[in-house]
Amino acid sequence: MRRWLGRLVAIVFVALLYFPCSADTPSGDAATAGAIFKHHRRLQDTENIVHWAEDLLPNHIVSAASGWDDVDDLGEIRDLHDYERFPSVTYPDRETERAIVLGETGGFGVPINGNNWLSMPKPRDPGTPDGRVPERARQGAMAPRNARADEDFFSDIKRPVYSTSALAQHYEHYIDTMWLGQSYGLSGGVYTQFTDMRHEQNGWLTFDRKVSKIPVDKLRQIHERLFQPVPKRVPLIDRRSHWNAANGRPQSAPFDFSDSQPATFTTQFVVASKVRAATLNIEITTSQANVQAFGYLLVYLDGKLIFDDKTRHRKPEHRISCIPLTANQLELLKPGTHELKLEVKPKFPITALDVHLDAVE
Repeated sequence: MRRWLGRLVAIVFVALLYFPCSADTPSGDAATAGAIFKHHRRLQDTENIVHWAEDLLPNHIVSAASGWDDVDDLGEIRDLHDYERFPSVTYPDRETERAIVLGETGGFGVPINGNNWLSMPKPRDPGTPDGRVPERARQGAMAPRNARADEDFFSDIKRPVYSTSALAQHYEHYIDTMWLGQSYGLSGGVYTQFTDMRHEQNGWLTFDRKVSKIPVDKLRQIHERLFQPVPKRVPLIDRRSHWNAANGRPQSAPFDFSDSQPATFTTQFVVASKVRAATLNIEITTSQANVQAFGYLLVYLDGKLIFDDKTRHRKPEHRISCIPLTANQLELLKPGTHELKLEVKPKFPITALDVHLDAVE
């Protein structure tokens, strides 16, 4: 019974792929990709259903699941859901056959009073006996993790809430992160979301579709970054560099935190000429699946905090985040000798941690 129920879901998916968008659209051209399962949790007969869909649709790209739990090497897309401000992606040495895509990402909240669902008169919910919406369900808005989110460009906040005036600058910083991720195989992303949805006030447009939270021309300008060539990187601190532990003992990256014990490392590097753009790269590998705890990493450049990271993995794998340095942080990278310091406070077993720094040209 479960197997045929799964097949029924897949049949609906196939029907949607083949349903033409208009009278002028040939059947089968309405979509080129689709996901069989949403928020996959290892459902009954998953592999057979996905292979069946692939055989039925040989000219379409099939994603086994839209985010969450993944089945190794199943489908043509590795779909990740990551709402951190600096999302991590699967390192390309792990995914040699599937395209790496952030199927849900972003989620920057900007409530616009008067244009959101909370201000709509008497919203009704058909799922409740009397149709009334509980007051707690109307709060939403993805509460900020940081009281000063507008001024904070270094904390890896999940679903931050900004003011309207600050959104464009933070969104541009986020798009730079996506652009930099292409160097490590990121093939696409789906910003969440196009419009506000009830209590989720993280759309480009408000719930009533009357206000664009970023001016359209500015949004177009920001997105043009994604169509530029993949950036050329010049290492300032290489992968697998030499560091010094807090006790002065030399140690080479990647670091092993299988025992989940905190540690501090420092390294020095030389900048020969003015750096116009740079990216901090964080690589983390964990051997523990479905990690719900957060690990913390603080990164200091010449004593100044430049990154406050937290990471969570749903699958044991090797991932990387690319964090573009801000203009103020770049001012620190004057020609000369500099120090990078790591303070690591793991909350789950990290089998490998590497941090490296690149100038971007």
